[in-house]
Amino acid sequence: MPTKIIVSALRCLTLLIVCSGLAGCRALPWSGSAASDSPTLVDQRSASTTPSVQQTASFTDPNQLASAASATTAGNNVITPVGAEDLDPSGAVLHEIQIVAATDPHAAAIMVARLQEVKPSLRALTAQNLRASWQEHILLNQKAAEALAEQQATEAPIVHTAGLPMSSAPSTTFDPPPYTAPEGAAPPVAPLAATAPAETPAAPAAETPAAAPTPPPAQTPPAPAAEAPAPAETPAAPPVKPPAAAEPAPAAAAEAAKPEGEAVQQASHEEVADDSKPVDEPRNWEDALAGAIEQLATKATDDPRSTEEAYQHVRLRLMHLANGDRDKALAPIPGLTPTEQAYWQSQFFALATLLDYQTVPDEQRRASAASEQLSEAVGKLGELSNLIVRNVTFCNKVYGFGDIDKPLENRFTPGQTIRLYAEIDNFRSESTERGYHTSLATSYEVLDQSGNRVEGGEFASVEDYCNRPRQDFYIEYTITMPKRIYASKYQLQLQIRDRLSGKIGKSMVEFEIKE
Repeated sequence: MPTKIIVSALRCLTLLIVCSGLAGCRALPWSGSAASDSPTLVDQRSASTTPSVQQTASFTDPNQLASAASATTAGNNVITPVGAEDLDPSGAVLHEIQIVAATDPHAAAIMVARLQEVKPSLRALTAQNLRASWQEHILLNQKAAEALAEQQATEAPIVHTAGLPMSSAPSTTFDPPPYTAPEGAAPPVAPLAATAPAETPAAPAAETPAAAPTPPPAQTPPAPAAEAPAPAETPAAPPVKPPAAAEPAPAAAAEAAKPEGEAVQQASHEEVADDSKPVDEPRNWEDALAGAIEQLATKATDDPRSTEEAYQHVRLRLMHLANGDRDKALAPIPGLTPTEQAYWQSQFFALATLLDYQTVPDEQRRASAASEQLSEAVGKLGELSNLIVRNVTFCNKVYGFGDIDKPLENRFTPGQTIRLYAEIDNFRSESTERGYHTSLATSYEVLDQSGNRVEGGEFASVEDYCNRPRQDFYIEYTITMPKRIYASKYQLQLQIRDRLSGKIGKSMVEFEIKE
């Protein structure tokens, strides 16, 4: 602990020397080694040397600080007080002074005195350095006090020999080093306590345990009679027998120094692992990615039996794609259905094409090729999705996909023939010799407001062939309203079934039968 105090003091002294060089002063105002003409902030000032500025100055006013500083340094340096505008036109110096004055007004006054000796252009920097050194000085004093209190708290308890009274208050000083008597010298005699009560004979001599001796200093003279007069009736006490052993064993001394009830920890020579040491990391992201690919390839099974095991191969191919390995990224993925397999291969192919700027430098060509593959991937993803029937609408005429002539209102008469338009998405198209084949079956129902079926029927199946998979598929139906139907509001529910995939999609539209 003293070593830590010395190291902290040396650090503080180094900082004070640097600050002194920047400020242009001979010594810092609160340094313990400052010149005799520099006031000190140590709490050892007598009442006669304490400047009156502590009671009279207001340290929020630079003018009063300057006057107080002049009074503090009187007799050493002749300093002409300056005004607030001259000392600190910018306000930065005043801010530093106020920080110190809030805790130590005397230090602030000394700080003002030092700033008057500095060029105006250097006062702001000097004020910062003086305030920093003052704070370091305060911190050093606090650490020293804490270290002293900690050492006193952990100091081994004083062992008193029999016949000697215990002190009424704990000692506030360090214990002297162990006493070692020279060879041939007579053992020392412990002095009697000066506060022995009257008419009380001294206790007989007793042996001190060998484990915790406390020998007094050599040749300790008896206390003067003026300081501790012994009563006349008190007989002389017999000498105390010295300890049997010269030095206690290290283990016994450690046990004696430990507080009661606290176990002694045995020292260990085993080296504790240092978790703070940095772990070796890969040199770049390529090495990290290669390591991750190797780990996942080892974990992935060749014959996946679950979705998770199959998707491990998908993640592995994504890593190969990021690593620039096109062939491994486009390799077949085990454990997937043919539609899923086609989707992932088209998706990876589109990404690989878009990233391959070295083979195809033209960005537009890469985008066009990737767009075709991405369209195939979207089509395969639609086959995996639900069949969607949207935009079911009554119309007067159909011109094309999304281009229809709607009636003003959905009000019809019994037996009226009307047209119905519907768009279909996520259907399956199979490649054949005639082209991509799509097969859809459609039925409908008319429901009243209670959900009861009023009318229904089926339409002829749609068998469509196209050179490319359709992306804008729509169907136009012709419906004749029932002749015997009451005037009311109804719903027409349309149901379409994809005969190639078995998926079913539904949608509805409301209408009204008028009288």
